[in-house]
Amino acid sequence: MSEEELFEQIWQRAYQIWLDEGRPRGRDRIHWLHAVAEFRETLEPERSNAKDNGTTRRKPRLKATASTSASENSTTAASAR
Repeated sequence: MSEEELFEQIWQRAYQIWLDEGRPRGRDRIHWLHAVAEFRETLEPERSNAKDNGTTRRKPRLKATASTSASENSTTAASAR
């Protein structure tokens, strides 16, 4: 499936979700994300098959935020005393 075809299918699904919810204003982003999530669920079996072949990507690690690093540093300094 090409990117254009995928985009079109997601757009149509998001539109259907919008219609099903009674055409509310200001929820277009939420409808889009719901449609994307549905397509990801349908692609999961394909990804698990690719995992068997060793071709899946690893999830990126989360970076520590400045606030997390600061709190860890103060905890480490306190325990060193």
